[in-house]
Amino acid sequence: MAKEQRRLGRRGAQGFTIIEVMVALLVLVVGLVGVIAMQIVAIQGNAVAREASEAIILAEHIHTTLQQDALAWTDSGTGATEYLKNLPTSAPTGGLPWIPWEGGSWLSPLGVPKSAVAIPRQRFCAAYQVMEPVSGSLITGFIRVYWSVDRSSALRENCGQVEPGDLDEAATAPPGIRFVTLPLSIKRQQ
Repeated sequence: MAKEQRRLGRRGAQGFTIIEVMVALLVLVVGLVGVIAMQIVAIQGNAVAREASEAIILAEHIHTTLQQDALAWTDSGTGATEYLKNLPTSAPTGGLPWIPWEGGSWLSPLGVPKSAVAIPRQRFCAAYQVMEPVSGSLITGFIRVYWSVDRSSALRENCGQVEPGDLDEAATAPPGIRFVTLPLSIKRQQ
């Protein structure tokens, strides 16, 4: 029995076997790969959230601009306004069109045309649509901001390549395009 304890004692004092070290390294590597994969997913999620936040900021900027434009909307019509005068006064066949914001040019998150921005981080397109022709003292509709998430999408060349009305559902949107839609409600100042 004493010989057996001495033999076990000496073996325990010899250290770890190569198999034990390799198993420990394998567990460590699997854990590190998992941590790195989670970090990549977190970074991608943050980028998506940042883009959506910037798009919402742009849509709110457009809504505020249209509300300020409504200050010039009088009983005689929207002719003195800058943006509201472009709204249809009768319903064309096929529904009311989406009106490109700033002529359909690329925009920064604060609504500045991209030609005025030195280094674009993200390019956005925006359009607005009213639900009914301008007739009363209230305009309702939608503001849609959309952008490309990859270099291969149809939107990479210019905003006119994607019709905002085609983005009514995320399932039918062209690949590589994300969008946000905000409700629009403007009341004529009396």
